[in-house]
Amino acid sequence: MLSTYIASGVWTWYAMRMNMLALMIIGTSAVFCIVFRTQTDPVMLGMMLQYTLSLAGVCVGTLGCLAQVEIQMVSVQRLF
Repeated sequence: MLSTYIASGVWTWYAMRMNMLALMIIGTSAVFCIVFRTQTDPVMLGMMLQYTLSLAGVCVGTLGCLAQVEIQMVSVQRLF
């Protein structure tokens, strides 16, 4: 029971860190779009912003998959 609460806390901590990383990347790309708005095709800038906005979900999803793999590997190790 206690391990479930600890795992939940660790998952929340990692998710928050990944969201902060994604926020920094999104902010950097938004500044890039503002600075180079006259020199670059607006369609390309829009695509860049769209893909960076989906980055947060991808990062958290990837982290969830890695955590599940780690949990499954530990459970198999405990059998032996």
